[in-house]
Amino acid sequence: MVGNLDHNVGRLLGELRKRGLDKNTLVIFTSDNGGFFDSSCLPLRGRKGAVHEGGIRVPMIVRWPGKTRAGSTSNEQVISMDIFPTVLAAAGLPLQPGQHSDGLNLTPVLTGKGKLPERTLFWHFPFRHRRGADGSNAGAIRQGDWKLIRYYTDGREELYDLSSDMLEKTDQSSSQTERHKAMSKKLDAFLSSVSKGSERSGKNSRTKNRKNKMH
Repeated sequence: MVGNLDHNVGRLLGELRKRGLDKNTLVIFTSDNGGFFDSSCLPLRGRKGAVHEGGIRVPMIVRWPGKTRAGSTSNEQVISMDIFPTVLAAAGLPLQPGQHSDGLNLTPVLTGKGKLPERTLFWHFPFRHRRGADGSNAGAIRQGDWKLIRYYTDGREELYDLSSDMLEKTDQSSSQTERHKAMSKKLDAFLSSVSKGSERSGKNSRTKNRKNKMH
């Protein structure tokens, strides 16, 4: 599959060159989730269907001749919802904030002319993966280097400092109680804002978490 993907990306880029479009085309290569069960996301914890880093941290490669510096890297936190406003901006079209309220235009980062404003990222996966992925049927919130995970099955929550614990091994919810409480409340607000069904999941989970503190 890797060889097949590499071959066909080459075909696509080759066709752009053939048509004289390669110098004026933004190409974004990324994924919506981590590897499936027959692949490995090591050393990260989790995989497809999970809100651990192995399930949601994916590569993003951008090719934009004359705009991005070849070989450059960025540690900015981006999410797939950023792609739509980025493509609009790259094409010189007006943004559509009503359609991409959760996304940001990444062109300042891609061109090296700016950084993204601080923001909170959310993930909501209220389903039990059929293969029983660790971390499925859960939600997550990330603020800076801190990430909180809530399991909808029993309401327990875990808090990780990804700057020192990218593998998500040390739950700090009991030692960072104020941060834990604030992030949990913010996740509640997010779940309430996206749908009534999500609001019920969030409130039930928070209530259970008070009764069943497990770390």
